[in-house]
Amino acid sequence: MALESKVTSKGQVTIPRDIRDSMGIGSAGRVSFTDLGNGLVLIRSCDKPASEIFGMLSDKPRTRKDALSIEEMNEVIKEQRLEAGSRGTGV
Repeated sequence: MALESKVTSKGQVTIPRDIRDSMGIGSAGRVSFTDLGNGLVLIRSCDKPASEIFGMLSDKPRTRKDALSIEEMNEVIKEQRLEAGSRGTGV
């Protein structure tokens, strides 16, 4: 499906309703853009219900001593999103 949208003078683009609906992007939703080169851009929804990320960090039981840092948590989440994107499940 190829849809077009106009770019405003501020660089803003309206995502067509069919695309927003299929990606689950609501009002005030957030998206990320990845430049794939050759004029291609990947758009991902950043909005994810907590139920989808619950348990993502639970490779093994952790104690307070070996808890993950914020940076480590962000890296795990980033890896999970990349894997989900490569499987075509959306993010």
